[in-house]
Amino acid sequence: MSEAKSVTAEFAALPSKALTVEKPYSGGLGSVSSKPKGISCAATCTATSANMPEGTSVLLTAKPATTTPATSFVEWVNKTGGKDCDGSISLTCTVTMDQAETVKAVFSGPVKAIVNQKSLSLTKEGSGYGTVKATGLTCEVLCTSATSLYYGPVTEPKVKAGAKVILKAAPAPGSTAVSWTGCTPLNATECEVKMETNASVTAKFDELE
Repeated sequence: MSEAKSVTAEFAALPSKALTVEKPYSGGLGSVSSKPKGISCAATCTATSANMPEGTSVLLTAKPATTTPATSFVEWVNKTGGKDCDGSISLTCTVTMDQAETVKAVFSGPVKAIVNQKSLSLTKEGSGYGTVKATGLTCEVLCTSATSLYYGPVTEPKVKAGAKVILKAAPAPGSTAVSWTGCTPLNATECEVKMETNASVTAKFDELE
């Protein structure tokens, strides 16, 4: 350092691979989460996907619900033909993201009936990043889609409207505010879905220019 110098360091994002977790509601109640964050599938969630950096080791953790009678975890099933997690009965398993993976978490036990159940499917798109959350649904920064179940409208024994789901978005630093498709915007960050039928919502985040 005999004189002032200028150095530029360039970083490039690793390619990503899709990790999908399926969790049928017909089994016992339970949740699945991942480390690093990206997968967050609560009790009424049936599927969620996240783009994980290629080569990352993702730890999946299953958590049976505390119900009476008790819910138990049965096994992991790798639906893409890989060996990661397949047939494991441990509450945790590790998936190495050298390819796209789909893993199913199987629970056993009672489930709470959802009257006239309807599905809400959220998809995230755009060049930016952000999180979207609602009661029963969480889609973190690396998450690309999530599906959860809600009660729909009924007419007997008395008329009752379907659930009202409030989706709340938070853009990541460097990303624009959310733009919604498929729901009714309430303000700059929130929108509402009335679960009269199955619903699909898209949340778009773009990079700031």
